[in-house]
Amino acid sequence: TGTGLLLALLTFLLFYRQMRLDREIRDGQARFNRMTDNLPGAVFTCIRHADGRLTMPYLSRGGEALLGCGREQLAADATAMLAHIDAADRPEVEGLFGNTAAPSRPAQFRIAGLGDGSRWVQCLAQPHAGRNGETIWDGFLLDIDAQKAAMRERDAARGKLDEKTRLADIALDNMTQGLTLYDPQWRLEVFNRRYCEIYNLPPDFLRPGITLTEIMQYSVSIGNYSPAEAQHAIDTRLAIAQSARRQRLFQTLADGRIIEVVPQPLPDGGSFATFNEVTEAKRRESELA
Repeated sequence: TGTGLLLALLTFLLFYRQMRLDREIRDGQARFNRMTDNLPGAVFTCIRHADGRLTMPYLSRGGEALLGCGREQLAADATAMLAHIDAADRPEVEGLFGNTAAPSRPAQFRIAGLGDGSRWVQCLAQPHAGRNGETIWDGFLLDIDAQKAAMRERDAARGKLDEKTRLADIALDNMTQGLTLYDPQWRLEVFNRRYCEIYNLPPDFLRPGITLTEIMQYSVSIGNYSPAEAQHAIDTRLAIAQSARRQRLFQTLADGRIIEVVPQPLPDGGSFATFNEVTEAKRRESELA
């Protein structure tokens, strides 16, 4: 009958529409899986059920290698991954999936017992409430082993540099000569303890960035030079820098001490100089003359 035909046609159309919807869902899931399987890490969904069980119903392909567990095993019991996590890092992961109320923070942990040794993994996930009292985390796992290795190398290099800097500071402060290094704008970069002693300069007065003019002005204020002598010393240093030749000169301070100054212009426009008190040597020279 016409009514029966109409019902059959309607049933077919509903079935056809459902088939199309199912196919679109399958196609969308396949596209999603292809995308997640090619990410540099893994996407996961983890559920803390109302009865306390922890499951991982979804884990993209890269997660098995990262966590050292199969997807089927984790789908049934996500706590299986704890056995593969370094014992020192387990509280970090237990805390991540234990506090269902607070927003999660990034967790970093080591997966031990892998064929090539342990591997560092970072987990990023945020919880949200499900319909049946469960808490659901949708998150991302990232292999950060190379990053951790680079950080270890950086820290080791920094430690070596710090040690070399410490030894250089010890060497500078135990020199019998004073030493200064200025940049092309005549700003102080390096000095040592002996330089401060020769010119009676407080160590806390000198600092990187202070200019030669400021230092000479302070030397005038404490009686090392007259203003004219200080300006002459500045002009002399500038002239030597422009000549680009190492020279040797002598300064007589207001208290009668004689200082040998050996400025060495540098290719970048800066200046390196050593300072040595030679008062007694000059006195002996005068006596022998």
